[in-house]
Amino acid sequence: MFPQLALAFAVALPLCASPRDTQLSLIIDDRPRAYLPHVPALSPDRPLPLVIVLHGGGQSSKGAQRFTGFNDLADREGFIVAYPDAIAHKWNDGRGTTKPAKGGVDDVRFIRELIAQVSKEHSVDPRRIYATGPSNGGFMTHRLACELSDVLAAAGPVIAGFPLDYRDSCRPAKPISIIMIQGTADKLVPFNGGQVGGKGHWGAGGKTDSAESTRAFWAEREGCKAPPETADLPDEANDGTKVRKYAYTSCQSGVEVVQYIVDGMGHRWPTKHAPLRRRGLVTWMLGPTTTNIDATETVWEFFKAHPKP
Repeated sequence: MFPQLALAFAVALPLCASPRDTQLSLIIDDRPRAYLPHVPALSPDRPLPLVIVLHGGGQSSKGAQRFTGFNDLADREGFIVAYPDAIAHKWNDGRGTTKPAKGGVDDVRFIRELIAQVSKEHSVDPRRIYATGPSNGGFMTHRLACELSDVLAAAGPVIAGFPLDYRDSCRPAKPISIIMIQGTADKLVPFNGGQVGGKGHWGAGGKTDSAESTRAFWAEREGCKAPPETADLPDEANDGTKVRKYAYTSCQSGVEVVQYIVDGMGHRWPTKHAPLRRRGLVTWMLGPTTTNIDATETVWEFFKAHPKP
């Protein structure tokens, strides 16, 4: 999410934080870094999956906790969630244009050490560690898939194409499964690629690859056989959007690359939670959302089905 839009977006967020969630910190390059963990109330007697949820630009860990709904899902499904905080509310996501990028902030190291700390404090299944996030957090998720494939089993960028100037730097050390969700009506992270944020360069600018090229990029990186399988999801909502799924299922080491394209959706985290479906200022600024797919549930179902090879 971009700073100009953060306040407008926040008015639509449901509150779902738990009293047992307490912000923690660690030191990276002599700089304190914070994150908000959520551990399910009734943890089973076995190692749990860990999902890292990266907030959008201009947001925070608490904002990501509220609007994604991952806490409730984690309590039902039995996994740990960690919401890290970026420096100045933006990630060094590979575009090279954010303030942390220009300041040399090592967010990849931060996430690696966050995972190590959570794993030390809780029983984490090392084969089921994942990352996801929207917008700036989605670009950062792409970068983590490139640089933390030795740790992550799968990554789920949402409303974020691949940072174009970072393509040649992406060389995953291990196979990793990828799930992506993008909207065709996204004016801030253009579906067909180009300048992020439009003429005003909201969200620190930089260039994004197109949704189609991003899909092909990851399919090539993961050794997938083309073409992908395609399927249209049922139009259950009748809200003016339609969802098509592209799935590469024949990739190296059993990983998969899946992309959901939402025709008619803007720069929104798709959700079936009623408070986020309201129209008004948020819709005017970010474009329409969809209720034909729920990003939180869809990303988790993919993660659940894709432990580390």
